[in-house]
Amino acid sequence: DDTPVARLLPVYLDRLDQGIPAADAVYDLTREGWLEPWMRLEAQQDDEEARLAYMTPFFTVNRIPAIKPGASILATVTDPASRELPALVSHRYGSGRAAALTIGDLWRWGMKDAEQQERLAKTWRQLIRWAVNDVPNRATLSWSDGKSSALPLTDLAVSVRDQEFDPQDDASVELEVTPLEGEPRRVTTEPSLEEPGLFSANYLSGEEERGFRVRATVRDGSGEFVSEEVTARALNPLAEEFATIGAGETGRQFLASLASATGGELITWEDRSQLPDLLSELNLPMTEITQRPLWHSPWLFLLALSCFIGEWAIRRRRGFL
Repeated sequence: DDTPVARLLPVYLDRLDQGIPAADAVYDLTREGWLEPWMRLEAQQDDEEARLAYMTPFFTVNRIPAIKPGASILATVTDPASRELPALVSHRYGSGRAAALTIGDLWRWGMKDAEQQERLAKTWRQLIRWAVNDVPNRATLSWSDGKSSALPLTDLAVSVRDQEFDPQDDASVELEVTPLEGEPRRVTTEPSLEEPGLFSANYLSGEEERGFRVRATVRDGSGEFVSEEVTARALNPLAEEFATIGAGETGRQFLASLASATGGELITWEDRSQLPDLLSELNLPMTEITQRPLWHSPWLFLLALSCFIGEWAIRRRRGFL
């Protein structure tokens, strides 16, 4: 009690049961325990019930009268006095998991015969694998749609942590984006100003691009390799566009962002009669460059002809002709 271990456990250590010790306690799974695959050793329920019935009784049980809120009792032990006590309790703690096994002589199960020893070893392997299976890596790579733009923009984010799993800012993150049909491209990441240990980047995919793969290489401040994470994304802009058109408020927001990014205007079905007037008054941000010889202009021809006649008149008046 009163240690970091006590805080992460799913049971209270300051509420001891002062009753008589539990002897000849029989192990069994609760309903929640039956629903957890890693708690079982047999595929069929009948075989699992036979396995539980063949287990040896236990004599060293830490009596836990209460569990913490949010914790789950996966297994219990029942003594001859019909007292049912928690045997295996688990809960989520932070980004991981924690469990408390209250049976102190679980080794008795493996002493029954060689087959039970193998079953005991398998139980420990499954318990440890469950405890560490979902532990995140020191670096995690994720992507999301670029909501601030109507263009096919993908926001890439890499979260880096040190060996103590605290955010690590003095890291370097290299991103390599490889389209399905194209050459790899280097993408520069920038540290986030809002969240420590987070490095972000934007990737603008081409119109004909059908997907890409992202590889993130993370190194710490001294240049030591930390992790290499890979993720991928499939792109189908046409399907996404048509999927959002009739999506209620979500589709309206998408069309509004598209109109804002391209200099257009969003009109509702009720205002469709205003469309011709809007099109005639719309100032499209489009420039068309054309080339035309000056000699094909009537005013230039008339100017040249006037100069020719004027020169002839001046020469004739002064007697040069």
